[in-house]
Amino acid sequence: MNAHDFNIIDKFLEKDTVLNSMTFPEKISLLESQIHSIYSQWNDSNAKINQSMNSYVSSYNNADIKKRIIYYDTLLSQACWTNKKINYPVITPKLVMQWNIFYCDLGYNIGSEQNKYRPVIILSDTSFINSSIVLVAPITGNGKKIYKHEVQLLETAYNKVTGKIDLSHIRSVSKTRLDDKPIDRLLDNIQFQDKYKNSPIKATMLQETISKKIKSIFGIVF
Repeated sequence: MNAHDFNIIDKFLEKDTVLNSMTFPEKISLLESQIHSIYSQWNDSNAKINQSMNSYVSSYNNADIKKRIIYYDTLLSQACWTNKKINYPVITPKLVMQWNIFYCDLGYNIGSEQNKYRPVIILSDTSFINSSIVLVAPITGNGKKIYKHEVQLLETAYNKVTGKIDLSHIRSVSKTRLDDKPIDRLLDNIQFQDKYKNSPIKATMLQETISKKIKSIFGIVF
């Protein structure tokens, strides 16, 4: 078995079963194949980056220079994230609850996917599912327009976070991407009832608004 064949095995337990069935020389051969493949992939990436760098010409006009700077900024973000993932610290929060708000390292992704270190809200029902993976939605800046896939975050339990919950970028992440403690959370039922018990206008808990919007977008219920 070579490195590619082993790499495309999906589950860890399946990989472990394969390794247990291999002889010691076969494992050594696989290890050597992996080393060769890793170097091959890195060298290919380096060649592509060097080609891009060498295409720079000092006679570019101002518009071209600006495009090049933005492109290099993207390459730098990708390089930093790749380097970080190789030695990513395994620190898992002790307690993660649904509707908590954590800062999360989303890394550097493709196209318009949400990136970098930003607050996210926990959508997973953590009382039902105890997993190392949680479902989150990123919280973005305070734009004037609220799109159909967004929910405005006007109030929280501690009023430390405002913005818009972007439900078009819901994703599952490892808990190790989260900070060790939440920075905020949505109002719970008691806090909500206490705050709006004398309000002349019927208020809706944000949890309910989020759940309804997810259902309308994806046809699923939280």
